[in-house]
Amino acid sequence: MEITRIYTDSDGQSNFEICPILMEEKSEIGFFSTPKTNVKSLRFQNVYPHQEWEFHSADSKAYITILEGTLELEVSNGKKKNFTVGDVIFLEDQSGQGHKLKTFEHAVCGMVVHFD
Repeated sequence: MEITRIYTDSDGQSNFEICPILMEEKSEIGFFSTPKTNVKSLRFQNVYPHQEWEFHSADSKAYITILEGTLELEVSNGKKKNFTVGDVIFLEDQSGQGHKLKTFEHAVCGMVVHFD
């Protein structure tokens, strides 16, 4: 499994990075990722179609899982990436210029998990 990490580099620019999720902890039903992450909060968010946010940084580290719709993220280095159902985003760009978001013709529903 892979997720997309959004992070700030030493020049203050946000970037994308594809990161594998290690599934090393075996159980009777399969495998779990390691290490475990302590969750600070979890919420579901539904965003209207045709919305755009200007550049901003993340207020805390968070995983976002897209449950419905398509979300476009642009990082401050100019690269854009679309995320759809099942994609997981790891927001870690808490400083610098940050990222901006755009929704299209359908609402986007996501699960946002904040952690320390």
